[in-house]
Amino acid sequence: LEEMPQDLEKAASLFRLSADQGHAIASRSLGVMYADGQGVPQDDKEATRLLSFASEKEEATATYYLGSMYRSGRGGLSCDLTEALRLYQLSAEEGHVPACYVVGMAHKNGEMGSEKDLVEAARLLRLAADGDHSYAQCELAILYVHGNGVGRDLNEALRLFRLSASQSNAVALRHLGIIHMDKDFYGVEHDMELAVRLFRIAAELGDAVAQRTLGDFYTEGGVVEQNYEEAALLYRLAADQEDVVAMCKLGDAYMFGQGVTRNYGEATWLFCLAAETGYAPGQCRLGHLYRTGAEGVKRNKEEANRLLMLSAFQGYASAQCFLGELYYENGDNGVIADNANDEAARLFRDAAKQGDAAALRNLGRMYRDGRGVPQNHKEAARLILKSANLGYVPALCDIGLLHRDGLGVQQDTEKAMEFFKLAADRGYPPGFREVGIMIKNREHPSEETAEFLVEAAKYLRLAADLGDCVAKMTLGEMYRHGQGVSKNSKEASRLMLISKHKCETAPFSWDWPDGVRYYPLCSGT
Repeated sequence: LEEMPQDLEKAASLFRLSADQGHAIASRSLGVMYADGQGVPQDDKEATRLLSFASEKEEATATYYLGSMYRSGRGGLSCDLTEALRLYQLSAEEGHVPACYVVGMAHKNGEMGSEKDLVEAARLLRLAADGDHSYAQCELAILYVHGNGVGRDLNEALRLFRLSASQSNAVALRHLGIIHMDKDFYGVEHDMELAVRLFRIAAELGDAVAQRTLGDFYTEGGVVEQNYEEAALLYRLAADQEDVVAMCKLGDAYMFGQGVTRNYGEATWLFCLAAETGYAPGQCRLGHLYRTGAEGVKRNKEEANRLLMLSAFQGYASAQCFLGELYYENGDNGVIADNANDEAARLFRDAAKQGDAAALRNLGRMYRDGRGVPQNHKEAARLILKSANLGYVPALCDIGLLHRDGLGVQQDTEKAMEFFKLAADRGYPPGFREVGIMIKNREHPSEETAEFLVEAAKYLRLAADLGDCVAKMTLGEMYRHGQGVSKNSKEASRLMLISKHKCETAPFSWDWPDGVRYYPLCSGT
């Protein structure tokens, strides 16, 4: 037969003639056209009337569409999830593939008033998957990966993911990417290049998680060439789809000017969007930003503490650590408590159990000082060293101090200097300071003393320029006495006054935004 041109108005007219004679399929087809506004004016009420007529004649597809009308409350119908589920189930019993998928997902997630039943979910998803429904294939594959409602079967999961991906299902493509990243997935070659290609295809198809993950690849480099601009673009695409993780990552990019122009207001807005959903990392970031303030962002201690507590109560390690620091200081922070040290230790311990490097270091310091816990220098050294091994730069300086003083470890000034230099190499101000102080205080041959004092002053200047108040005080003393620098009483007084003021007004420094050079602000996103 000669191919006919598409003519939706003509099709609607013909369906109308057939529907007027009581033909169920024609009634359903015309109802769908009214629902979508194809070939006829969009009219939900007429769509509902026609679909109801066809459904009464047990036309499964019409029953499915009518269920969708009840689910969304269209066509003059009240939103009724119970009725929607009943209609979907009737359609599924007739073998309607999309209905099998919808009812299967309802049982998988406990939605639309149904009880969560993974066995029933798997049965229905299998029916839909066998009908070549790509979303059902993907969801059933996920059940097989985890052994939920079915026996765990990675081969079957892989087969289903591939079937779904062959129909350009973005979620399945993303899962295949994850599988090829996994060195331990049975029967699949570890192939990062293929994984990246799969993530890229899924991202181009609009999958927010794939977009965000590809953004992570560009942020971290290694798998692909590091490109902050491309990462920010991908985070934006995912954030525009209300992916809260991407919102936080894009907010971080604006905070630190990575791939975008630094913009604290934009970062605050993104963190606020994520926090409003109850997302703990978003609450943590926004709370921390309100604690520290930034250009265009006013400090708000009460709101900051509220957000940090909400995040901490969800078990988010970074928030537990930040809140612990507030209790630890027990100063003008809005969370003063009689048992502040005990509460700080509890919060640090909870965060440390999750591997939070900053919390490990802070808990170690509490053991070192005997605050909130019995003093135990060996436990302090163990915790601080564990933090340092996780790459937390302030812990490098602390473990150096323990070696310098012989607390919990054997006294070893050479090893102490090694740790101080490691911290200094990463731009950490106390690292510069401690290197400078050790050089200054060491015994040197008299003919070399002046040279070493110049070296000490150089390190102390680096620390002082980065705001370290102890370094400013020490450097001020060196200017007063002309040690390693030209004697200058005015510069000495200036540095010592600045140091005294800073140490009195800010005994504890929240290092964000600059401090994130030493450790990520909020991990676990």
